[in-house]
Amino acid sequence: ARAFVLYHFLPFDRSFFGCLRDPVFLVLFVVSAVPFIRVFFYVVLLGLLVGAGPPDEYQLLQYIMMFKGMQFLSGGVLMALTGGVQYYWCVNDLQRHTCNEHGPGTGFGYVMGAIDFFGSCMLVWVGFLILPYSTRSAGLRKVDDHERQEPWLDEEDTDSDEDGVHTKRCCGWRQYVGRGGRLRALLRYDLVCFFISAGILFGLEGFRYHQMQQDGEA
Repeated sequence: ARAFVLYHFLPFDRSFFGCLRDPVFLVLFVVSAVPFIRVFFYVVLLGLLVGAGPPDEYQLLQYIMMFKGMQFLSGGVLMALTGGVQYYWCVNDLQRHTCNEHGPGTGFGYVMGAIDFFGSCMLVWVGFLILPYSTRSAGLRKVDDHERQEPWLDEEDTDSDEDGVHTKRCCGWRQYVGRGGRLRALLRYDLVCFFISAGILFGLEGFRYHQMQQDGEA
């Protein structure tokens, strides 16, 4: 079951357009696109990746990139379009509206929205933390200079594998220094966007609570 799901959803020998011809991939793709449900789907998928030992680097990178892309499409573009349509239909021609009941944001509660938002971010961060411990099942064609040497590692704590990449053992797994390459910049970008979004969210909720307090006193 593990090999079946991983091969059909994160194959090594198919492009995205090749995956579109696979009905199993289409089913899993639709499930991964549904807000709130996708968090539990990617939890299971991450468990399948690390369940049998160190995950494959290619599949873990595909996991991170597909998760972030799906979060942008389903949680960003799709939710924005859905909110626009809901706002249009909740306002009628009689200058009355039912947006409090059928407007944007009424379909999901605060708990479901928080699980979807924070879960999507935290799962990607967990994937980045596991990335240095992933293995290259298909071998390595070329090693970049930044992967060959990291100054913060002590010589006695490191060794080199057959590809010349410095490694360090931790918790029974071998840590490959520099694994992930330039994709690590995505983690810093994601963290900055998360703290900015969370700050704006808490600021708006604080302002809304202050306004409600003033209206109650009046």
